[in-house]
Amino acid sequence: MRYFNEIKRSDRDLVVKLGLRTKLLIGIFLILLPVLGLLLYGFRSEYERRVENILDSQMQTAETAGTLVDAVFGAGLDVAWTLTFDP
Repeated sequence: MRYFNEIKRSDRDLVVKLGLRTKLLIGIFLILLPVLGLLLYGFRSEYERRVENILDSQMQTAETAGTLVDAVFGAGLDVAWTLTFDP
């Protein structure tokens, strides 16, 4: 029986007493932690969407510039062939 009482006393020593302010701060932190997670997830998904849109716009610009350069070189080759055969 004495041994059981000694264990109970040691268990009581392990309990940490927290003040009201500390308990409130821990509660607020535990409530705001998921909100922070959702905000970070939203920012990350928005960032990925922006990067994808920017890359798509750059790809369209490159394709347009490529088409324009191809047309200019094609016209230049037509002029060169014309000058070659009919000076």
